[in-house]
Amino acid sequence: MATVSIRLNLDLVEKATIMGKALNRTTLKQIEHWAKICEMTEDNPDFPAKMLNAPVSMCLNEQSERA
Repeated sequence: MATVSIRLNLDLVEKATIMGKALNRTTLKQIEHWAKICEMTEDNPDFPAKMLNAPVSMCLNEQSERA
């Protein structure tokens, strides 16, 4: 897989690091996860925002059960 270096806001990286640790992801994987969610919402502007909360809640519950 090809890679590229980019500059990111330090606040974004710090938040991704915190969330990534909570969800057992690396900082990179957390940022990629957020990017995929944003891509899906932009590709589907009519998709109800409430529908996004369900998978996120399920993910958080899954992680808390593992801890």
